[in-house]
Amino acid sequence: MNGVRSTRLALEDLLAGLSCWLLDLTVMQVGRTAFVVVYLNPNQPMDGAAIDLIRERIEERCRELLAMPVRSEVILTATPPFSTTGAS
Repeated sequence: MNGVRSTRLALEDLLAGLSCWLLDLTVMQVGRTAFVVVYLNPNQPMDGAAIDLIRERIEERCRELLAMPVRSEVILTATPPFSTTGAS
């Protein structure tokens, strides 16, 4: 499986024209399947259909890059999930 860095670069490129920023991602391989969790900060309000389209494009791109089945989850947030700011 390719590294998280190459996956991040590919998804940043994919998302560049979709009005949202990639804040963070997690890639896990379980058996023959990769699970990708993507944290996005949208530049504008998005409805469920737009988020579903982004998720489908993310899965498609990751399948090409990782050469295995992919399942994904898209989480919309304004703050990076693992930020040390405000951590206690």
